[in-house]
Amino acid sequence: MCSFRISMKNEKSQISIEFIAFLSLAVLILIFVLPFAVRKNSEMSAEKNYLVLKDLGESIENEIYLALIVEDGYSRNFSIPDSIGANALYIAQNNSVQNATIMNLYTSKTSRQIRVPKIQGQLKTGQNTIRKEEGMIHVS
Repeated sequence: MCSFRISMKNEKSQISIEFIAFLSLAVLILIFVLPFAVRKNSEMSAEKNYLVLKDLGESIENEIYLALIVEDGYSRNFSIPDSIGANALYIAQNNSVQNATIMNLYTSKTSRQIRVPKIQGQLKTGQNTIRKEEGMIHVS
């Protein structure tokens, strides 16, 4: 009977040691895998923000080129979001280039530059109106 108790104690000890070993292994795996997962998530978020900014730039270009090819009197309202993801969106516009306007769309994480035909006025986040009058594109 005494040997049976010793055998049971050894078996319980072995199970406890195995449990602690597996738990330690799981924690070590988590410690090594978690930073890679976090970095990959951050990269995917940055890529998503860039693609959204790229699509926004293409939409703005399309609005301006559409206004360029239609007749005088064209007017359309369109919206530019205030942010992309959790990052505020800013628009810097340079009208000093001959026959063109350079726009920089940027957040704290990414940026995109677009070159469009010369426009009068300043694009902003929120509601914008684009018009064509006397062959010139106006935004407000």
